[in-house]
Amino acid sequence: MRVAVGLVVCMMLAVIPTAAAQYDPTQTPMWPGEPVDSHVHMPWAALTMEVNDWADENSDIVDLVSAGKSELGRDLWVVRLSDWSMETKPNGSSKEIVYIDGGHHGNEYLGTALAWLSAKWYINGWNDGNEEAISVLQNNELHVLIMLNPDGNDIDTRWNINQVDLNRNYDHYWNTCPTTQPGSSAFSEAETAANAAYIDAHVTDADLYVTMHTGVWIILYP
Repeated sequence: MRVAVGLVVCMMLAVIPTAAAQYDPTQTPMWPGEPVDSHVHMPWAALTMEVNDWADENSDIVDLVSAGKSELGRDLWVVRLSDWSMETKPNGSSKEIVYIDGGHHGNEYLGTALAWLSAKWYINGWNDGNEEAISVLQNNELHVLIMLNPDGNDIDTRWNINQVDLNRNYDHYWNTCPTTQPGSSAFSEAETAANAAYIDAHVTDADLYVTMHTGVWIILYP
């Protein structure tokens, strides 16, 4: 499994966190064009309903799969986005592969929201005829795992249900700092094992991997 290319707090979307609120799709601004001005807390159940609606209503660009299950059996939804009528770019070359994940830390709601907004922007842009969104989907495959830690999200904690920090549970320098709760071994948790397996199976040669977190206003890269 490759090391994450980026730890991103803000990517192409202007989001201003305020008081957390339950997600209501009838009240959330539509994309592209209208900024989100609230800190949305999207529970896993609401996310599950929405991503399935996306897939049902936008089969030309949305392919929904589960990367696996959380420790408590919740699906780890991956929204795959591209113009599926085209196997290659318009010029005949291979499409670039972009992998985005969010929600490693259950109580970093904006990390989940950024991944969700990334997918939503392209879906709405495609349907609205936005030239940038259309061009990106004709030339790229986007794989977006929106909420990696649904169990932690549900109980408002950084860790998963086993009190393991999923972002410290990978095999890259595992257990260099035991106080960060890295788990009993690398990939000991269902969520990180599923994420790694999905990457190895589908996006091993990704051109870009972006993982969404909050906490500091920085972009980290190797």
